[in-house]
Amino acid sequence: MMLVCVHILTIYSILELLDNGPWLINFYAPWCAYCRRLEPIYEKVGHYFATIRSPIKVARLDATTHLKAGRFFKVEGFPTIKL
Repeated sequence: MMLVCVHILTIYSILELLDNGPWLINFYAPWCAYCRRLEPIYEKVGHYFATIRSPIKVARLDATTHLKAGRFFKVEGFPTIKL
């Protein structure tokens, strides 16, 4: 069985999923150097949370593609991580 470590969210899925327990969400921009540097570390965090069967789910969302989600969560810079 494959373990999903970091879920990839969209504006359509994010509001639905937030009702299903706590989420740690990385709002990123693909062009952002800091976001690219964070990506392998964030993947490790997702893997760790999945391994210990944490109730906290780890996800990321491209806030440049899904602008409404970024505005809704008051994302002002990249990367932004919210619980």
